[in-house]
Amino acid sequence: MAAFTSTVTMSSTPSAASSQPHSTHPNSASVLPLSRQQEVPVYARDWALVASMNEEAEIAKQRSHKGQISLLEKHEVLMHLSYEVAEFAARSADQAQRACVGQASFNDIHKERGFRDDEVEELRAYHARKRKVKEANTSRARDRLSSQSSCQGR
Repeated sequence: MAAFTSTVTMSSTPSAASSQPHSTHPNSASVLPLSRQQEVPVYARDWALVASMNEEAEIAKQRSHKGQISLLEKHEVLMHLSYEVAEFAARSADQAQRACVGQASFNDIHKERGFRDDEVEELRAYHARKRKVKEANTSRARDRLSSQSSCQGR
């Protein structure tokens, strides 16, 4: 239920998605900050899913507050959304488990999620860049600690 405490602002114009070649959700172009959209546009669909659920929850809360729907109806909407989140999380956990034990490849998992071949390659390149940055940061931190400890020993 905590997933619905903060909402994500989305544009309701369907034309926003037309500028995003990889996006399948009509509002996904406005879900991520521009810098993140350019970095990983194919992940925008996951953010769009979360954003649309947040939007649905917020609408139900507002309608309940205005007396347009009952408290019970609001809770039904929120419960339905929490089940959707749980199902998404369970699928993701199952895919991660299968990948860990070698039953599914990176490509298999992302194709199950609806990614095209070019998007899978884009994701693979993105994760490789992230890994390199993380390794470089770890190496720099290790070097700093090493130089600090050698300076203290003198």
